[in-house]
Amino acid sequence: MKNLKLYTALFALGFASYTTQAQDLGDTDNATINIEAEVVGLSNWSSYNTLAKQMEKFEKATPVEQMTMLRSWKPVVQTLDDTRPNWINTEEINEDIADFQKEYFEATANASASSDDFNEDVEELVEAYNDMTEEANEIFDQYVKINREAYNNYKKEVKEGNYKEAQKQYKKDVKELTEVRENDK
Repeated sequence: MKNLKLYTALFALGFASYTTQAQDLGDTDNATINIEAEVVGLSNWSSYNTLAKQMEKFEKATPVEQMTMLRSWKPVVQTLDDTRPNWINTEEINEDIADFQKEYFEATANASASSDDFNEDVEELVEAYNDMTEEANEIFDQYVKINREAYNNYKKEVKEGNYKEAQKQYKKDVKELTEVRENDK
């Protein structure tokens, strides 16, 4: 019985910590930050998350290992745009995905070419990935900022007892999330 109480208490503490972290970031459509890999990891963009893990290994690999790794990425690379979350569907991220895919297919086509050509393709591929990651970070930061401001405005109105005004203001503030995507197109 003591163990059950201990496990229940630990679960409650873990849940409270997770809730606090999620609350600090605001509602970001299941977006999380993967601090260890130093990239934005989006829990609802599985292809990107898989690619992020692979890129970390890829940059440390030898050219021979890189050639082998590249060939195994095809399904992930092909589904980057299809699995992208709707909230990150901006013109910039679409261009970055297309650029990464282009560089990927060039690198795989030249995977048996001379070492210099392949190394150049790898540099271009890494640069395209970094551009895509940078854009994803910028969009994520915008969403977090908007959500945080909306949540703080909501809390302020609720604290003053203005529940209907709080809901109205929150809905208005959150509309900016859609504008991030629409203004980019």
